[in-house]
Amino acid sequence: MKKELIVAVVVVAVVVVAVVVLLLLRGGGEVSAPTTEEPVSEEVAVVPSIPEQPLVVVENQEIEGLMLPDGDAVVVGQADFVDPGYIVIHVSADGKPGAVIGNSRFYTSGSYSNVEVEVGQALQNGDNALFAMLHTDDGDSLFEFPGDDAPTKVDGAVVVKPFTVLRTITPAN
Repeated sequence: MKKELIVAVVVVAVVVVAVVVLLLLRGGGEVSAPTTEEPVSEEVAVVPSIPEQPLVVVENQEIEGLMLPDGDAVVVGQADFVDPGYIVIHVSADGKPGAVIGNSRFYTSGSYSNVEVEVGQALQNGDNALFAMLHTDDGDSLFEFPGDDAPTKVDGAVVVKPFTVLRTITPAN
């Protein structure tokens, strides 16, 4: 009886593993962003596997409307994490990444698209030179910078992308 129970447990385990492998091979869980004229603000995991190297892609963007006292948000088009971490928004200081003004939530290894990152200040009217940079988590799932969550590097170079946000203030009627 004990031998039959062990065999049954092994058979169930093999079936579960086979189903998981089939789902992964078929790309189960792959989601594509909807096509709309409005920018997509929900983040979407597009690749269930770990990318070969970290990457951040962000386009210049425009924000219209009244300034919010608690800050604005920017959209990062794609972020590929080999190691878990964060998308961090830096202001420009003499053409280089300066102070941190916002960071994303914690992301596990994978590829994400259309990630909205809140910045902790209202962006000024006109052009705002910013940098989107990947930072690697130190293992505690809490963003700490300056501190242990250092910028992600590939071959000694920081994974960073400059971009500009044009803020257009809409006068109140």
